[in-house]
This record gives sequence, C-alpha cells and structure tokens, in this order.
Amino acid sequence: MKISNPKVTLDDEARVGFKETVQSGFLDWLHQFSVTGDDGELYSIGGSILSMQLEKMDIVSITVAKGKGGARQLPNSIYKVGAYPGMLHAKMFRSPAGTLSVERYPDRVKVTCGPQYSVECFMDNTWHLSVDTMDGVYKADLWHRPQYAPLWYGRLRHI
Repeated sequence: MKISNPKVTLDDEARVGFKETVQSGFLDWLHQFSVTGDDGELYSIGGSILSMQLEKMDIVSITVAKGKGGARQLPNSIYKVGAYPGMLHAKMFRSPAGTLSVERYPDRVKVTCGPQYSVECFMDNTWHLSVDTMDGVYKADLWHRPQYAPLWYGRLRHI
C-alpha cells in the first residue's frame, strides 16, 4: 500500500526494524549518486551498508566510477544507448555485528558503520553523507540541501 504522506520523518530514518515485522535476516541501506568532483570529472558513487543477523556481521560496500559518459540515439528508434565508465574502485569492509549504529538526536538522526560510512539526516530534510575507502584512494563528503522537497518523493510499505 502507498503511504498517504510522502514526507519521511526522522523517525522513519531511524527505524531499524525492531518496531516492525522483519521478514528477512538483514537490513540494507543503499546509496547511489552521480556528482561532479572538485577536479571537474564526473563520478558515480554507490554502495550500501548492510547488517546481517544470521552471519552476525555488518558490511560497508563502496563503488566508484569516474569519467565522462553519454548517450546516443539509435537510428529509427525511440531508444538511446548509454555508454558510461564502469566501476573503477570497489571496496567491502566486514565488521562484527553492532558496528552499524543509529543515533537519534532532537534535530537529526546519524547512521554510521565503522569509519568508512556516515550519514546524518536533519530535520530540515538536508543530509550529509561521508564515505571513505580508508586507503587514500577515495573519500567523499556530500551534502544534499533540497530546494523545495526532500530527496525522496514517496514511500512504499509492504503488506
């Protein structure tokens, strides 16, 4: 069913499954962004934090692609073909269960999973994401400041 109010609250951000029925043995938060770096290059940043109950493990994955891409129109077709660089750098960090942490504050919620991943969601719908491969190869510090709406536009809840 669709939620009538698409506004995601800090309570939604802090939900970690213990107040709801969890039908799987893991919790997963995904992220994927395309940004222009300080060097003028285009970057695609993706990954997830994952808490696996059965394995008693928390995981951070980080993937990065760099370079220019584009799309070309197929002749006699409404479709286009995209050509973008593949992932340059992929890291996975395995930590003991309990490394993933959700901290609630009056004005924000902070989710961390080791020194590699941190996201803070603020009451005004801004958020701050930090990812770091910890080897000097890649580090990102991203801020989202919405102009008129939060980054998300709707929520679904399974029945």
